[in-house]
Amino acid sequence: MKQHPHSSVAITRQVCALFSLLFLLSSAVLAAPDPNFSDLPAGQIVHVKIFTTMLRPVRSQDYERDIEIYLPAAYVNDKTRAMRFPVAYLLHGSPGSPTDFTDHGRWQLYLEKTAKADDFLPPILVSPNGNYTAAAFGDSEWLNSADGENRFEDFIVTQVVPWVDQHYRTIATAQGRIIGGVSEGGYGAVNIALHAPSVFGNILALSGYYNNDGSGWARKTMGHNKDFIAYNSPLWFINSPAANAKFLSQWQLQHYFIASGLDENRYTTESAEMVDALRAHNISAHLCQVAGKHSWELWNTLFVDGIANLYSPEPPISAADPIQTKSGPQ
Repeated sequence: MKQHPHSSVAITRQVCALFSLLFLLSSAVLAAPDPNFSDLPAGQIVHVKIFTTMLRPVRSQDYERDIEIYLPAAYVNDKTRAMRFPVAYLLHGSPGSPTDFTDHGRWQLYLEKTAKADDFLPPILVSPNGNYTAAAFGDSEWLNSADGENRFEDFIVTQVVPWVDQHYRTIATAQGRIIGGVSEGGYGAVNIALHAPSVFGNILALSGYYNNDGSGWARKTMGHNKDFIAYNSPLWFINSPAANAKFLSQWQLQHYFIASGLDENRYTTESAEMVDALRAHNISAHLCQVAGKHSWELWNTLFVDGIANLYSPEPPISAADPIQTKSGPQ
């Protein structure tokens, strides 16, 4: 991963820079992804189950959780057997499942094509099941629930990450890890990264929300305790004096790529607000907003731009750079 210089300049809005990627139409237009993947080397999708007591079992004796892992073509190549790879932990939305990123998003293919075009070592992709009932509609918010029965954050940080590091050739450092996601998973990625900056150094959050007041679907998981809700609301937590005293120096080693469509209402507004809050604390953050709504078509475009941002040798654009307006999938 690249090292990012930090800017002390607070910005009100920053629109994503266009990287030299596989689906470049011109220097001023961000095109929809190219669906032609026929020339790509083949990686490997692996499905595993991890035993855990951190999450409420679906049945009385069912303590296993599904995880989908994509091993890039470079990883399974005999020539790279001695190499270690970065890892991207991907959190699905609600409703959602671990297979969303490869089935609906085909992110493994976009990853291979971007890595080939930009000549970087692609990360292993790891997607756990984040539903509290292990069904598609189990809204967990990817956090440790207020009742203590579903500790999803602990599951990711203290069990999934060490398990992956033990079983695969990983770069087992914060800078070797990405945590990312879409919608609820975008929120979860930022929330977990702020709580565990020593574990995750790079964040790729797409169409997330960051002022989580525990309303709606989240109430069952978050309850009514104001301190608990504030702890799990990134726009509140980042301004906590106690959190700053504990984490600020580690936050300033992280890099955040936060993105949304321009037509996503709350997701659009709160993505910009989150980047403002991060930059106000001198934390490296990049905002990418393109035309598009809450969908995989949008997230596929943003994923590729995000991976390029995390791997680009160039620093993020700053407030002094001219704003570039991009068009995305319609």
